[in-house]
Amino acid sequence: MAFPVTSITLNQNIITAALFNMIISQQVFDSKVANTELADRFRVDGTLYGDTKVYHSFDIGSPEDWLNDDEAPDLLKLNRNKSGKTQTITMGIYKLIYITTDQYLSKQAFMAEGTFAEYTSFLTGSLRKIKRVYDRSLINNKIGTLVPSTSRCNITITTPKGATTEETNRLEAQTIAKELVILKADLEDNNRDFNALGYLRSYSASDLIAVWNVKQHAKLTKLDLPTIFHKDIDATGGFKEYDLPEKWFGEMASSDLTLPSSEPDNVVNRIAISGWYDVSEAEVALVQKPSSDTVFLWAGDPVPYKGQVYNDNVRGVSVTVASTTLPSEYYYVVDDTIAFMLLDASSLPFMSGFEVGTEFYNQRSLTTTNYLIFGHNNLEFLEEYPRIRVKVTTSA
Repeated sequence: MAFPVTSITLNQNIITAALFNMIISQQVFDSKVANTELADRFRVDGTLYGDTKVYHSFDIGSPEDWLNDDEAPDLLKLNRNKSGKTQTITMGIYKLIYITTDQYLSKQAFMAEGTFAEYTSFLTGSLRKIKRVYDRSLINNKIGTLVPSTSRCNITITTPKGATTEETNRLEAQTIAKELVILKADLEDNNRDFNALGYLRSYSASDLIAVWNVKQHAKLTKLDLPTIFHKDIDATGGFKEYDLPEKWFGEMASSDLTLPSSEPDNVVNRIAISGWYDVSEAEVALVQKPSSDTVFLWAGDPVPYKGQVYNDNVRGVSVTVASTTLPSEYYYVVDDTIAFMLLDASSLPFMSGFEVGTEFYNQRSLTTTNYLIFGHNNLEFLEEYPRIRVKVTTSA
């Protein structure tokens, strides 16, 4: 039977032609969405009072020789630390998700209370699932397109090319593992190389998160035989590790994009901001509310192409892309040479100010609309911490 089913015909009973067989059962499939473990690592508490978190950074001073009795005249000399720098994050983004259900006419589509309850539960439960997808997309994109803090944080590892594919994979994995050990030692040493403030710092590997391009990470963990069969070899550098699909890693675009006229074979341009995009004008525009000319694009989605038809299954509408240009701030360019991003767990505060679920019962239409409203800060990396991007290329 073709999908989707638009009509169902009851089968005539074999014995008694005047009767028709009934539906045996109904099942409402739940929707599975990826977890938000990585996003939760960066989450910080907010309150309903105020809207700003303030962070202060100070450099440390330097010792000088003590001259015993000659120090006496300088007893009243002041030496204040003038290096203080302040950074703030502020609540400024608020989102609304809602869905309407009813307890009357919709029941006629179901054969039992239990299945109808599954259906209603799926619809109302989807609100928080939508938020999970939003949170995950937001953080994945921010990390995957980060700009290194300093030149020292912009690392390219060139690996040897072997005589065979197996040898190339092995040499690449071993070279990356070696560079991880060196990078760990450099970070744990006293240095000014890894933060944009230029302040003297030391960073513990246990506080740092390596967010891997899974295709690059798999070379290290699946194709390098010494690492696989010798468990005493630590190829992680001591960092906490997360794997993300290759599509999340790249750089924000530097110029507006002329939309292709057909679907590209290899998608390298992807959406950077989840939201409703008006695709009816010459230039794609990000808008606050949906209309008949808008499509919702998640961060990480391929950029649209001219003439593309989006089928919005939830709204039950189709929208054709008429635009020809996409502004640079709305997309990023995938870079498959990026192996991983390395950053501190405290470097990207993800502040949730509030999350409120409410419902409204309409006495005239006998419907209930469930709302989920939440807010978060404008994401910004704290310059106190390093933001490291590691690329891997193979020598010719």
